[in-house]
Amino acid sequence: MIGGYLIAYAVLLITGARLGQTHGYRRLFLLGMGVFGAASLAAGLAPDIRVLIGLRVVQGAGAALMFPQALTGIQLNFTGPRRARAISLFAVALSAGAVFGQVLGGVLVSADLAGASWRPIFLVNVPVCLAVAACARRRPAPAGADRGPGPPGGRLGPGRDAGLHRDLLRAAVHRGPVRAGGAGPKRGRLRAHPHPLGDRVRRRRPDHPPPARPA
Repeated sequence: MIGGYLIAYAVLLITGARLGQTHGYRRLFLLGMGVFGAASLAAGLAPDIRVLIGLRVVQGAGAALMFPQALTGIQLNFTGPRRARAISLFAVALSAGAVFGQVLGGVLVSADLAGASWRPIFLVNVPVCLAVAACARRRPAPAGADRGPGPPGGRLGPGRDAGLHRDLLRAAVHRGPVRAGGAGPKRGRLRAHPHPLGDRVRRRRPDHPPPARPA
């Protein structure tokens, strides 16, 4: 069950970031929240383990649509030290949720509410998703929330943000360090994550023609 969730999440994470870039991060956040909440409700009512594993995969897909949009909102609405602080607080909330979520899950399973056994650990997500979605819809949409962030020069490319997504995923799963100011052992400004091919591609200057091939 854990593997299916994590595989779907990891495979679709960058796709979710790209979809948020093209269709608006607020719209994709609400869509991911809806998919995750619906999958949680269905998982809580799953009749057997095979259905439950399939629904965990759907949960991972919903999380992959939802998670990158929070980072995109921070990137678009904060700059400089405020951005590093916002990402640090986001990482703290993510790590705290990973820890307390396991504790709460253990309490719910041990309590065996109404003889439901493990089912409440999924059903508890439903009211949380409804409350967050209601708050997100009531708040005024900031600039760029329901559309792409702008022209290609100002967009947040999926390759550029892949490293940041990876670090925050590591913080949630392994509680490793997150490379942002004030988070983890290395303090400082947020580290940039360029595209892997960015350093290999160079635009030739007009006054430097390509070298001649030997005869």
